[in-house]
Amino acid sequence: GGDVVFPACLVAWAFVADAVAVRNRLVEEFENNGEGNGDYSNNGAVFSVNGVSNKGSYLYSYTTAAIMGYILGSFLTEIAGSFSLLGPGSSGLPALVFLIPCMLIAVVLLAAVRGEAEDVLLGGGE
Repeated sequence: GGDVVFPACLVAWAFVADAVAVRNRLVEEFENNGEGNGDYSNNGAVFSVNGVSNKGSYLYSYTTAAIMGYILGSFLTEIAGSFSLLGPGSSGLPALVFLIPCMLIAVVLLAAVRGEAEDVLLGGGE
């Protein structure tokens, strides 16, 4: 149950954070270009699958970081379970022991690189 729910919640948060960042960049772009007429619709901006605009976008999105963390956590879960790296009887180790920390570390590292760590950790923003 939880092996799916908690990672899905983090990916959903990351997707929303990316969408808000795109909206904020589009609003800022329109206002800086003197086109701030109150209409902040798509206006031809092309969006990628993970919700990041191609105009002024970051190379990696929070959604990508969360998914990459999930993949790394899944890999570590398999390695630890297959080789009993955590001692005898650890074969039934819950996947969340690796999934959530890997996903959170990936998202927080990306936030730190972008200079948005305080907003991500403290829930700043809108």
